[in-house]
Amino acid sequence: MKKMVIFLMLLCIQISASVCHAQVNDWKNYLSKAWVRNIVVDGDKLYLGTDGGLAIYDKNTGRCQFLDRTNGLADNNIVGLAHHNGKWWIGGKYTGMSIYDENSFQNWQFPFALQSCFAFDDALDKVYIGAIHDIYILKDNYYTVYTPDPKADIHYYPAIQSLVLDKNGTLWFGGFTFGFLSSNGNTTLLNCGASEVNNIIIDDKDNKWLATNRGLIKYDGTSFTSYNTSGGQLSSNNVNGLAFDTNRNLWMGNWNVLVKYDGKQFSSYPLPSNYSNDWICDIAPDGNDVWVATRFHGLLRFYDGTFEQTELEKNILTQNLMHEVSTVDEKGNVCFASNDYLAQYTEKGEWKHLFPNAKDYYPAINAAAYDKRGRLWVAPNNSDTILAVIENADTTVFKRDNTPFQTGQLKQLEFDSKNHLWVGASNGLYKYNGVQWSQYNSSNSPMPGDMITSLAFDKSDRLWVGIADLGVCSFDGHNWVCHDTINSPIPYNYVDCIAVDSHNRVWMNSRYSRNGTPVMGKDYGGGLVCYDGTNWKIYNQNNSNIGGNSIVDIAIDKHDALWMAVSDIGLVRFDGENQWDAYTIYNSGLANPWPIQVQIDVKRDMIWLSYEASGGISSAKMNQGTGVEGIFVTPNGAKAIYTIEGRKVKAMTPWQIYIMRDENGKTTKVLAR
Repeated sequence: MKKMVIFLMLLCIQISASVCHAQVNDWKNYLSKAWVRNIVVDGDKLYLGTDGGLAIYDKNTGRCQFLDRTNGLADNNIVGLAHHNGKWWIGGKYTGMSIYDENSFQNWQFPFALQSCFAFDDALDKVYIGAIHDIYILKDNYYTVYTPDPKADIHYYPAIQSLVLDKNGTLWFGGFTFGFLSSNGNTTLLNCGASEVNNIIIDDKDNKWLATNRGLIKYDGTSFTSYNTSGGQLSSNNVNGLAFDTNRNLWMGNWNVLVKYDGKQFSSYPLPSNYSNDWICDIAPDGNDVWVATRFHGLLRFYDGTFEQTELEKNILTQNLMHEVSTVDEKGNVCFASNDYLAQYTEKGEWKHLFPNAKDYYPAINAAAYDKRGRLWVAPNNSDTILAVIENADTTVFKRDNTPFQTGQLKQLEFDSKNHLWVGASNGLYKYNGVQWSQYNSSNSPMPGDMITSLAFDKSDRLWVGIADLGVCSFDGHNWVCHDTINSPIPYNYVDCIAVDSHNRVWMNSRYSRNGTPVMGKDYGGGLVCYDGTNWKIYNQNNSNIGGNSIVDIAIDKHDALWMAVSDIGLVRFDGENQWDAYTIYNSGLANPWPIQVQIDVKRDMIWLSYEASGGISSAKMNQGTGVEGIFVTPNGAKAIYTIEGRKVKAMTPWQIYIMRDENGKTTKVLAR
């Protein structure tokens, strides 16, 4: 099989980065821990890999410690976890792998992501790491790439999901294929009858047990034996997680049923009936307990035939996959929408759910905005309730039948200086003055189309309207002016975020789209567009330090600086003239490189972000200078490194500030990546 030697780019060189003149620090990630993927028992503690970071649960006290990217973890979205020789190996879904020694993180990046499993060969001092398509073999800070099946199409993202070494030093692998790599370097692929192998363990007789999408399969070295729905042993053919207890009973997750196999019969223990939509991701026998990792209900303890949910933290965030919906008021109430909730961080600094019991228009939210009176207007994705207005403890509901929206979906909400509501919908533009509705569309106005993608008012109370794939228009209440790629320098006609500064300059994105859907990725799009009423100016990767052309959101602070969510980059600040500052996963506590919403919290002097790719929500303090003169990973040419308190150290912990002294005695304050 193909092997290729690559020098690991192990975060051990000085990286280039602009000095951040306006510092952003004190990062916090707000993350749900409801999806637990991995459990490892270590004495009195459980180490849990979740899609919201690493959780360390003390079984005696019930307390839980959480570590995420603000602590130095490479990726909050953990898909692999193993403990070996005093170190924790933590595989990330998107942005790298970490090795954690209880004090600091060492982070690695590989050509392909999803480092979901590990195997350790102490005799040869090798670590095998399963990822998309390949297995990385790590030794002495270098790795080789081993591809079990070079013919597998990488575009389907086949993943290696399980690795195990047998007593002969043979590496068994499972995922999109099943087979083994012998110690002499030969590969053998075996047809186990399943297209997905989720886990492999080996018993004391050297049998290989496979958790697959075709049930439980045993391989004795010669033949396969299957246990599945056809044989009546399992209620589902989806098996996740395998583990032996001290009595050599084999435990497994069988969709939403915990199963024990004692070698003769299968015993099934379904999850509680109110967990019927959940599934088991991993299991860990622990004395008389069996710990169960689930997709939606976090960590469960199974004891004496019953399940008990273990509360890891008091957190109203139930998932980390966010929507492009957020808003903030002048009091510091910040709202973000996910697939199943609208979360508000209140002016008192507490999280709460809005409409927790209103099932007629909860949970999915299409748009939200605060009006001039501080009322929160929400557009649910619902066939009946079209708008909800929240004022203190009261909620007013607008039914679709009593509004002119018909079958349209509300996408954007904005208020003018008179506190009149303007709604961008999938079938036009609407205005509500508190009494009656007005409608504008391509049939009764110069608007070139009806799918509204963005709304913003300038200082003259002109409304700027982005229309899907048809450019942007302004409307002063009487006259329309429309701009597109034909009559203006706008690079692309898809404009879905608009912001206006105090000089009445209109800033917008310009996104490349396919079939009406914007394409993500830093190289897709036209960058940042500015229009001052007369002149247009375009900022992109070729003529500025913006870093990427795909801008997803824009917010403007009280100093007229733009804060932009830039796909594949992170958060980019632009002072509107010539200074650019990029905050990435390498020099900040960003949850991932794909923020989709940016909000400026003026009251707290904070910036808030929400993310796609299960990134949850982040916040950071703005305009707090640290005096950092550069961003370094390890000190090239450094003779000595000191903590900010003056303590000499040999190595740096990511995201901590250090004093670096070179051989000439010059000192530089640096931020460790």
